[in-house]
Amino acid sequence: MPYLVNKSGRFFSYEYGSGVSTINANLYTFTPTSTLSEGVIAITSTVVDLDSVSSDQFLASFTIDQTVPVTPTVNAVATPTTNSVQTITGTKDTNTSIWINGVEVVAIDASTNWSTDVNLSQGINNLTIVSKDCADNTSPSTAVMIDFNNTVPGQISLLVNVDAGGRNAQLDWQSYDEQANGGNIDYYTIYQSTTSFTDVTTAAAIATVISGTQVLDIQNITPVQTIYYAVVATDLTGLSDSQVTSVEALFVDTVPPEEPGYPNVTDSFANQINVSWAHSTDSVGDLANYKIYLDDVFITDIAKENNTYQFVGLNEDEKHVAKVSAIDDQGVESTGRTRDVYTWLQNPINLQAEPHDGRIVLSWDAYLQSGFWHVYHVYMSTTPFTDVNNATSIQNISSTSFEVTGLTNNTNYYFAVTTRNSHGDFNPMVTTVMQAPIQDTDGPIINLAR
Repeated sequence: MPYLVNKSGRFFSYEYGSGVSTINANLYTFTPTSTLSEGVIAITSTVVDLDSVSSDQFLASFTIDQTVPVTPTVNAVATPTTNSVQTITGTKDTNTSIWINGVEVVAIDASTNWSTDVNLSQGINNLTIVSKDCADNTSPSTAVMIDFNNTVPGQISLLVNVDAGGRNAQLDWQSYDEQANGGNIDYYTIYQSTTSFTDVTTAAAIATVISGTQVLDIQNITPVQTIYYAVVATDLTGLSDSQVTSVEALFVDTVPPEEPGYPNVTDSFANQINVSWAHSTDSVGDLANYKIYLDDVFITDIAKENNTYQFVGLNEDEKHVAKVSAIDDQGVESTGRTRDVYTWLQNPINLQAEPHDGRIVLSWDAYLQSGFWHVYHVYMSTTPFTDVNNATSIQNISSTSFEVTGLTNNTNYYFAVTTRNSHGDFNPMVTTVMQAPIQDTDGPIINLAR
């Protein structure tokens, strides 16, 4: 075995192979100058004194282990949880230990399974789990998060807004801070009762909505009634508070159905006026019937399926105000739609017929009712008539005179004039006047101017 001996003092230095050996007092040290390979390293050593006497050969070995353990596995944990202590289990390499957040929790053993109890803090618990072997090689880590929460979510302050129709409402708890109440709200349960309640066990659950949803629409309630509501938050651990303060919602209808159309006169007579109207759109579906008025005096109710009515018992030459309103099943009535309506107007009196050559000039007294819209209509026949349906219609005019031309001289003509109301209706029964055009035989007269 080649070696170099340095004989100065008690210190001996030996160079051998790829390392350096030193002896200091009774301590022998060998430092390799190159990296040793992983595996079993065998040691053979002999010490030679100053008299060149060799010791017995020293034999030993050691193992270089640079292989990290496999990543430990962790079985499913319970999260979120209301338990402050949780048993965590998993698998590992044989002859390794388990460390959680830098603390050894399972000593090195030959088992490939591991288990330990972990004390949890309120809130989110982040666990970093590794395994180590005898050479202190550390595995890649496994991260685990456990949410521990044993605080019940706080009570909810609820707003209830009932619409004017008294059939729909909106429940609103947008002021409820989910983060301030544990940050782990899972869902909300909505309760209702016809009486006030402080414990949800005495009410009925009508809906659930997920966290983040803090508005619920209530629809199709039949007024008039009072309903009480409350909302309860439940977190991911199942914690909730059954004690509540319910909020009253009074469902009262204050909105009438949409207005019907204006009453239109379909026919008028001397003592009767017939009207019709367009139906209310009834968007809510609560229309009960229509109400009929004449001159602001209630006359009758009309079934909602009908949209016509006959005003009877009237008199000729009358103006009235017809009104139709809509009323719902809660007795809320619309303002109503109105229109001026007229019976037949009196036909003109004092009808005069002045003959001329091939023409007749008619005149009559003006209709006297002020504010009654009207128009005159002239009829003619060569035979007597009392009903204008048996005569020829000539023309509508607004003045109180009219010239009928194109007539045959010396032929008898019968004339009548009617007064039409704003609906175009009139009394067809008339009294005629008879006249015959005559040839003009008188020439003009010339007078001497002085």
